[in-house]
Amino acid sequence: MSRRRDAFRDSDSKRETDFKAEITSRISTAEISSLSIQNFDDSSKPLIYKFKINVPNYAQKAGRRLIVQPGFFEHGARPVFSAEKREHNIHFPYPWSEKDEVQIQLPKGFELENADAPQDVADPKKIGSLKINMSIDRATNLLLYKRDFHFGGGGHTLFPAAVYTPMKGLFDAFHKADTHAIALRQATK
Repeated sequence: MSRRRDAFRDSDSKRETDFKAEITSRISTAEISSLSIQNFDDSSKPLIYKFKINVPNYAQKAGRRLIVQPGFFEHGARPVFSAEKREHNIHFPYPWSEKDEVQIQLPKGFELENADAPQDVADPKKIGSLKINMSIDRATNLLLYKRDFHFGGGGHTLFPAAVYTPMKGLFDAFHKADTHAIALRQATK
């Protein structure tokens, strides 16, 4: 919603340029190609960005292992709530959802050491939830990462300050799952 509102008067090429700038502002070495933006002018359909990205040195070396954060869109994100206490109500402008599908080509000679996906996160009233699935296509050595997030279930977007601690706990759990890392190791012959 906010992307559509902020860029509704922009040309397609400006939207593409702005999106690329958004990514490279977080990951300066990112090289984006084959970008397409779908359904921008049709708010009855989800807004979809499809692109290929090459990020040199995205994985971190740890001895003979590589550590990778498959939740690419959450890479470098900070927790939503950082204060320990809150005096004022919490208001989100609207409910929202995000669905990410990321495919990561594993480097030649490497395989997954652990492919554990983080646990699902949800509150009992189903106001917010996060589910992450990961799998590997062994034939192509491609890691498939799917993230399904929503917040504001039942139209809940305004919360009293008294529920800040559990709200912060829920968003901290979202952040932990979103920034989950996996290890790759050199394949044995």
